[in-house]
Amino acid sequence: MSQDRIIILNDFKKTKCPFCGVEIKSSEQVSLKNRGAKTFSSVDIYLEQHEILSKCSACRSYFKQNIINPNQLEMLYIQGNSTGAWSHSNFATEKGSEIVIEIEACVGKDLKVLDIGCNSGELLDFCKKLGAITYGIELSEEAKLFCTKKGHQMIENLQGFEKTFDVICAFDLLEHINEPSDFLESLSKSLKNEGKLIILTGNPNSFSARVCGIKWWYFSYPEHIVFPSKKYFDLLTNYKIEKNVSVYNSRDYKYPIFKLIKSLVSNILFKRKYNGVPSIFPDHQLVVLKRKP
Repeated sequence: MSQDRIIILNDFKKTKCPFCGVEIKSSEQVSLKNRGAKTFSSVDIYLEQHEILSKCSACRSYFKQNIINPNQLEMLYIQGNSTGAWSHSNFATEKGSEIVIEIEACVGKDLKVLDIGCNSGELLDFCKKLGAITYGIELSEEAKLFCTKKGHQMIENLQGFEKTFDVICAFDLLEHINEPSDFLESLSKSLKNEGKLIILTGNPNSFSARVCGIKWWYFSYPEHIVFPSKKYFDLLTNYKIEKNVSVYNSRDYKYPIFKLIKSLVSNILFKRKYNGVPSIFPDHQLVVLKRKP
């Protein structure tokens, strides 16, 4: 094991579903059998225990047990350099047409747009071209500096920003949040009346996720700890669902049919394994929520 790898005692557990608050039953939990060397964002770590995947019987959402302590999670994000972990390609080029069209429909001239977990700012770049006033929140110090240099206003947190934003985006973020319901409640206070919250996250009830079970690629990242279902979004009281559609996270995940078949045959028949990549059908969900007055 590398001397630079951080050893993590991942023993943090919940007694209730972080989405709807229903008490956890032991029969709904299964080991991911993933103890060992991992990369958390860009930081090399070693998990001392297997993570446990739990499914809520009430809202059908999934979440992990034996996760990294929330305080240590934040420190790992601050320490990491997420700008080097993800693509810097143009937002409109990378994302699928459904996602691009939705952003174009919600964002316009002089609207205040906040992207939480903005990484290197590709979504903010796109919104700025649409005429929006752009703000970002990001834990990584490297990413903050990167976005500031591109002209986006970076803020530390949402204190003092009540009912300020017309649109808040949370792309590839919710799966990282330890208390997702509290998080969404706090965002509603920072949205103007009938302002919109746009979420892009994995769908644990997608075809690929159901076929793969604990082998689904989205469960393998130690920073991915919660996985909301469509039913959970239906239960929210301070938002109205405008849209919840199945999408691919990016164009790269949508294989041409010949390449899809070739890759599936290779993975399933010859390697005897399939983790949901390539995905036969969309395995993410794009959710548009409107804040209730």
